Amino acid sequence: LQHLLFHLTLGGKLFCSPVHDKPKDVLHVATGDGTWVLDFAYRNPATSIIARNLAQGTKKSPPNVVFETDDANKAWTYKQQFDFIHCRQQHRTLNEQTFFEQGWKFLHPGGWLEMQELCNPLRSDDGTLTADSALSRWGQLLVEASTKMDRPADNPTRYASWMQAAGFTNVETIVYKWPTNPWSQDEREKLKGLWNLYNVLERLREFTSMLLTKVLGWSQEDVDSLLVDVRTELQDPNVHVYWPVYVVYGQKPLVEEADQA
Repeated sequence: LQHLLFHLTLGGKLFCSPVHDKPKDVLHVATGDGTWVLDFAYRNPATSIIARNLAQGTKKSPPNVVFETDDANKAWTYKQQFDFIHCRQQHRTLNEQTFFEQGWKFLHPGGWLEMQELCNPLRSDDGTLTADSALSRWGQLLVEASTKMDRPADNPTRYASWMQAAGFTNVETIVYKWPTNPWSQDEREKLKGLWNLYNVLERLREFTSMLLTKVLGWSQEDVDSLLVDVRTELQDPNVHVYWPVYVVYGQKPLVEEADQA
């Protein structure tokens, strides 16, 4: 469902980087169920793709995809460089700064790296997200717990500066919105809100309980009590709230540009 949300958000595109039409070698980091990789592979049959993931990848894949089981936080040992490196929605497992640094090292000069990630806490543009609401409290608790795990949920706000520090140029940040429910008057945003609501409600208790009980020491009873109000506000069409979704990309300088710098 998240792949469909990104598909709708990006207008059918898989990435935003201005990668040239025929990238020869692509690396996808933290592949998950492999949906993005397979979609990219079928659209680009002449491109060789390495899909790197902690768990074993799908057995059925096109011939231009190689699934690799490894931890992306460990030192990469590739004997090649890539035209494009992509990662999506792996904030809780990936050390992003290390990812940017290693990505820069293993890109061809002129190659691009792109990160797509949802960011907490929630936001509102019209004041309907109040400071004393359950959603505000919940969002701040997620940031607090994730920070204690050394994976702050607001890290996407830092991606651009981290990429620049790693050596990337032409760094761009695009912030999209995933509404919490179909509150928007825009039909596409309304559909995004519907899909997002279903996606969040399906996993709400699981990921909230993991963070609040294991990291912040809450009881399950207290978590469930909070989530009663969170569910109500998530589904309230009068609360115009969204998650910011960051798409941040940058380019490894061409050799001439690096020499001039």
